[in-house]
Amino acid sequence: MIIGWSARLGPVFFTGALASGLWMLAQCFDFIRHPTPERGGALFLNGSNYRAIMFGSMILDVVLCIYLGSYTSILW
Repeated sequence: MIIGWSARLGPVFFTGALASGLWMLAQCFDFIRHPTPERGGALFLNGSNYRAIMFGSMILDVVLCIYLGSYTSILW
């Protein structure tokens, strides 16, 4: 969230960051309740999906900022 605020990104990034962060937290809490090696491996691989969502939403947000000049004024 700090990255989005300091870079003045728009709502696409913040929505992606919030959704993927909550999803990753749910996966972590599930692993805490059921700590198995298989679940740990799946959690490790889900970290890649988390980063893909974060960077994908960041790229989409920057593209929207470039092509729609007033896009970032939604938040700032």
